Amino acid sequence: MTEDIEKYVLAHSEPEGDYLYRLYRATNIHTIHGRMASGHLQGRLLKMLVSMIRPKNILEVGTFSGYSAICMAEGLDEGGKVWTFEIKDEMGYTFVHPFDDEAVIAMVNANLQREEILPSERGFSLKMKMDAMKRRA
Repeated sequence: MTEDIEKYVLAHSEPEGDYLYRLYRATNIHTIHGRMASGHLQGRLLKMLVSMIRPKNILEVGTFSGYSAICMAEGLDEGGKVWTFEIKDEMGYTFVHPFDDEAVIAMVNANLQREEILPSERGFSLKMKMDAMKRRA
């Protein structure tokens, strides 16, 4: 894409939210392959496509830090779901903001549904969830 086209597209695209900006930055700082994250333009395109197609469910295989999953979820109608799978279980813990209690609880609930989960993972997950629930109270 030429610089002029990129400027045009950015000028006519929805701005990247603060959380997505911080997630993209953290992904590039804390991972070796940060460039794998979708980023602003790809994220807005995914949101637009989901808004147009209006699926009830989305399956994302290879979630990485979750940037694209969040963008697709933004485009879903109420009641829609994004199902994600990441081979590296620790990626979800790395990028969920520790003070975003709703995200922590949702991520822990999803993690606990796995068929194979180590007792240490279960304990850590439940502690994270309890801490988040205490902060919300």
